[in-house]
Amino acid sequence: MQLYLQNNLALNDYDEFFSLLAELPTEELQQLVTPDAQEELYSEAMDDYIKNRLVQLQRNIHFRIAEKADSEELVQDAISQNWKLWWAALAACLVLAFSFITYKLYWKGDSTIDTQVVMRKIDVAPGKDAAVMIVGGERIELKGSKTGIILSDSSFSYLDGSESNVLQAEEVQLITPRGGQYQLVLTDGTKVWMNAASQLTISPNFNFSNRTIGLSGEAFFEVKENKKLPFIIQGKNQDIKVLGTVFNVNTYEDEQYAKTTLVSGSLDVNQLVLKPNEQAVLNQQNLQIHKKEVDATVASSWKDGVFDLTGLNFEECMRIISRWYDLDVQYQGIIPKVDLRGKMSRGVKLSTFLDFIQHNTGVKAELLKDRKLIIK
Repeated sequence: MQLYLQNNLALNDYDEFFSLLAELPTEELQQLVTPDAQEELYSEAMDDYIKNRLVQLQRNIHFRIAEKADSEELVQDAISQNWKLWWAALAACLVLAFSFITYKLYWKGDSTIDTQVVMRKIDVAPGKDAAVMIVGGERIELKGSKTGIILSDSSFSYLDGSESNVLQAEEVQLITPRGGQYQLVLTDGTKVWMNAASQLTISPNFNFSNRTIGLSGEAFFEVKENKKLPFIIQGKNQDIKVLGTVFNVNTYEDEQYAKTTLVSGSLDVNQLVLKPNEQAVLNQQNLQIHKKEVDATVASSWKDGVFDLTGLNFEECMRIISRWYDLDVQYQGIIPKVDLRGKMSRGVKLSTFLDFIQHNTGVKAELLKDRKLIIK
């Protein structure tokens, strides 16, 4: 703990530190969270980056509590009994951990740059929780302050157990805007994380005669196993058949390739069978498909609040940035031939990313009032 407080831990030691922290008895955790620390934590001067990471943790913890509860009442009880202590401890640790932010970004070649980026007020905030549900032609704005929704056969409620609403339609659509993301639990218990600019269509009689959904954009799935009723995802040019598994699907229409990445279990993508840490790559123009070995955590890092730029060229990276910050990216001249890799929080504002790119690659960008980002 002393090394942590003095900021003497190496970056690769943080996972071990938090694992050890999680094993501490309740009494010791309480000692770590003093009234003074909590006052500092919730002060108005707290860095926006820290606030965003706290929100991300809150969302993930709510989601895990909800999936373990047997009823909405248990969800509410679990949160009220355990939330204050764990949230305070986690939040206090984040304040310490993110009192400095170090990003490692690389471009193609042998050299590596390690740069400390100082957070400051900037022009465009990152994306947030936002989604619309369309039921029988009715448009329902889902609350961004909630962590997601749970669907049942005839109603939906938020993950914290609040506001149960009746659904009276066969087909349900969930849509996230550019600059939005959302989570949901389907009626069969399958958990879904939707990325920005994505649409999920739940077919009639879902979990009765079929488990078929339609997807455009990107989503991460933890599918509940049901050998008698396979889970099927229909995209524009591909069908994915699942029994029970964890995977990420990226099928944005403005990307040349649709990519399905398997974390665990088994998948059938257009009759191409995947094993864990394999990715099906479908050319959305000529419909040719192949598979390759990958690190599956790279494809799914977005759901945990992280941009992982490994293996992306500059243009691919900017398409991801444009969806999350709701930007229209335009190039003034030739598209920069820069391959970036490394990680960055989805909770930072736009100019943190742009300042770093300019400093280390010379690529300049200008943001106009109409949310156009000009790459020079």
